Amino acid sequence: MSLGLRQFIQKHRAKNRPMFLYIFLTFGSIAIDQALKLILFWQVKEPYLWSNYFGLFLFKNYQFAFSLPLPTPFVYLIYFFCFVVIGVWLFFMRHKLKPIDLVAWALVIAGGLSNVGERVITGYVKDYLFIFSGIFNLADGLILIGLVILLFKGAPNK
Repeated sequence: MSLGLRQFIQKHRAKNRPMFLYIFLTFGSIAIDQALKLILFWQVKEPYLWSNYFGLFLFKNYQFAFSLPLPTPFVYLIYFFCFVVIGVWLFFMRHKLKPIDLVAWALVIAGGLSNVGERVITGYVKDYLFIFSGIFNLADGLILIGLVILLFKGAPNK
């Protein structure tokens, strides 16, 4: 192999290696979320409250986010639109984003894909963590953490 070809391959391997890490973070987070849901819905037989504001409460959410009663076709249209817009934007912006941006987007996408995939397969999303007056799951937390990171981090690279 010539020196020029070897340098070209090494340059592109180094450039693409971090993307593998973000993809691994995304699908690893989905796997952890789904495994946690499976274990909790298999093992927990009744609600367990640590206080009036926090505990385990298994809930099958047949509604849209925040239990909004929207028609199912409209919900899937929203999901599709969001994933397409985010996917296209990330594809074109991936080289301008900082690593923290990519981590944040990996978390948002992992949470979204986990919940949407579950809704497509089962018809509902499994929520289990009771906090104040809402019931959430790890995927919701991943989305929230990703959005908080995006809100409070610096501007994109020029």
